[in-house]
Amino acid sequence: MSLPEAVRIALEKNRDLIRCGYDLEMASQTYKFSSIAEFKPKASFETKAIHSEKEESKVKEYATEYPSSVSFEQKYPLFLGSQVKVSSCLKITKKKDAWTANPKVGFELSQPLSKSGMLSGNSSLISRDLDFKIASLSYQENVERIIWEVTLAYYELLKAIKSLDLARDQLGLTRNLLKVSQAKLNAGQIPELDVMRVKMSLSQDEVQLIKAENKVKATNRTLSNLLGLTEDFTISENEPVTPIFPEEGIAYKDALSLFGLM
Repeated sequence: MSLPEAVRIALEKNRDLIRCGYDLEMASQTYKFSSIAEFKPKASFETKAIHSEKEESKVKEYATEYPSSVSFEQKYPLFLGSQVKVSSCLKITKKKDAWTANPKVGFELSQPLSKSGMLSGNSSLISRDLDFKIASLSYQENVERIIWEVTLAYYELLKAIKSLDLARDQLGLTRNLLKVSQAKLNAGQIPELDVMRVKMSLSQDEVQLIKAENKVKATNRTLSNLLGLTEDFTISENEPVTPIFPEEGIAYKDALSLFGLM
């Protein structure tokens, strides 16, 4: 697996980035529905009955009123805080056997002039917009961080594999040297002290081999966690030794372009 492939897998399966993606989607949908609800027309209807009685000169009078109102309210995003309200009211009164009607129509346009008034008129929508922008920046920041960390871990694993190969080669050379030294000792060409030195070198090389193997396992697990994988990571043997390495803090679009993701 090459470095660009590893980066693509990380951007698809990294758990932190998936969580940030959910947060971004939630903030986007919240802003979307909030903007629809904020500027959606609102209509209301209200009616009630009021019955009253009064007595003048021992004559009782009865009156029943039916005030009803309909209102329409609309906000516009062109000017922050602008609001248009149209209302109508019809008051019907029944007094004895006579009916009277009193209709009223009203129109109201409000527009805050101060900046604070404009902002307060759409404070909830502005807050949702800021939440979306923060979530978007957080997602981009995590993409940049993951690309940097995957690249670093990838080449740490590559270096550990190369070190493991060197440790194995060195151990093989020392073992061959021990065979030659043992043959020379048997022939009386070198003292036993020289053989002991080779054996000490062999023990040190065996320890270095164990350290190199553990280093490969540790770096492999680090990279697998970044990629969201459970199995061991298989690195490409054709990866260049001197790669083009992204700078820490590289811009979001530049980081994606570097690996052919845009």
